[in-house]
Amino acid sequence: ERLIEMAEILASYKINHLQLYMEHTFRFRAHPEIGKNASPLTAEDILVLDEVCRQRHIELVPSLASFGHLASVLLNPKYRHLAEDLGTLHYVAPEAASMPDWQSRPGWSLAPANPDSYKFLESLFAEFLPLFSSKRFNVCCDETWDLGMGQSYQLAKRIGKGRLYLDHMLRLHELAAKHGKKIMFWGDIIRHYPELIDQLPSDITLLDWGYDHNHNFAGVADFRRSGLEFFACPGTNSWCSMFARMHAATANIHGFAVAARENGARGLMTTDWGDNGHFNFMEYSWHGYLIGAEQAWNTGADRSDYTARFCDRFLKVRSAELTAAIMKLGDVVQTSPVGSYENIWQRMYYAVANDPVFGQGKVSSFVSVRGKIGKQDVNYSAALGRKTERELLRIRSVVARYEKKPGVDPFGVLEYWLFAVDTLLHAARKLAALGAGGENRAAQRRKLRSEMARLLKRFERLWMARNRRSEIRVTLRRYRKAMRSL
Repeated sequence: ERLIEMAEILASYKINHLQLYMEHTFRFRAHPEIGKNASPLTAEDILVLDEVCRQRHIELVPSLASFGHLASVLLNPKYRHLAEDLGTLHYVAPEAASMPDWQSRPGWSLAPANPDSYKFLESLFAEFLPLFSSKRFNVCCDETWDLGMGQSYQLAKRIGKGRLYLDHMLRLHELAAKHGKKIMFWGDIIRHYPELIDQLPSDITLLDWGYDHNHNFAGVADFRRSGLEFFACPGTNSWCSMFARMHAATANIHGFAVAARENGARGLMTTDWGDNGHFNFMEYSWHGYLIGAEQAWNTGADRSDYTARFCDRFLKVRSAELTAAIMKLGDVVQTSPVGSYENIWQRMYYAVANDPVFGQGKVSSFVSVRGKIGKQDVNYSAALGRKTERELLRIRSVVARYEKKPGVDPFGVLEYWLFAVDTLLHAARKLAALGAGGENRAAQRRKLRSEMARLLKRFERLWMARNRRSEIRVTLRRYRKAMRSL
């Protein structure tokens, strides 16, 4: 029901392309172990949604991880033999020793040197692809950090990692063609091997992505020169954050929209992700979804009044006060150290009490002032926590006035936005107590623990109101770990 409502809203804003990214959240009859405890979508769910989308002129495109990002599948004992590292971080390549921790994850990628990998994929595709009326299929294949490092090491050594990747794409192209599908895939890996791009089949679509406010948008020209169809793919910047980093999203989406139009992209596909348990509610992302639609259809639109128009047309509130509060919320949530995609307030929210994040002091950071993002040194001290708490309390008073107001907010997002403000308030209070210059008293910590317990109950209620239970346990574990430390 929630996905159907989403499709109806998207159609009303002229969004005509939808992908639901999947790793393990589809119930495969031939592979019941996949997604067993994740409330997966069923074939019937997809068929119903596909029909709803077709009636509203939305192309529902299958999207299934087919190389990397497969730990949720490959760590199952039944499938470990298909993993590049056999699901145990067993690597042969010398360079594996220098992989950063955030890339060194067991069971990350399929092993292209293992013939059973393709039998497995063929089985998945045979069950999944016929459910979609679209002729496109996003095989994903991004961030294959352990490419050629384990089972495929000798093959990679002989033909090269680039050729290993290309050959995998050619196999996927062949498997998808059996079901009448043309593949698209994320372009981050093939970009490292530009000499191989012209060996891709001419009916492949490349997806150029990047999410920073200052991304190198001109890079889409590399794919234009290939002669292949390509999409530009910005992001809502809602994930790894307690609320959408709206100002970064606006800059990112506009930058890609301009570059896409100048370089003849086939489309602009705004992405939205849910790393680490998808604790970021989808309701946080509507501001980003709709500016993505506006920029795709009208790249020259005035962005300075977009939030006011969003309030008027989506929230049904014509209010300078609410517009200003939302813009200020975007400023607050933007603050984060340079080089860290994980938002600082999100990190503090889930951090244990003795986490070094509370003692890091002055750090070069990206901050936003009235929607303009710049770089400056920020002292992550108790004083910053107190200042941020005061700002958020003013924002909260405004949002709370409209949350239950009759005749406004037809899609019920403000209740979720108010929760986001309260989570940010908790993170600010945590910094005020535990950061440099804070008193770090037992009474403060007890108060923080009680507050987080209440927020946990709200989170669970808000989640269950619009989502299947799925993997809510991932986030609940993070709540409980943080609470136990206080």
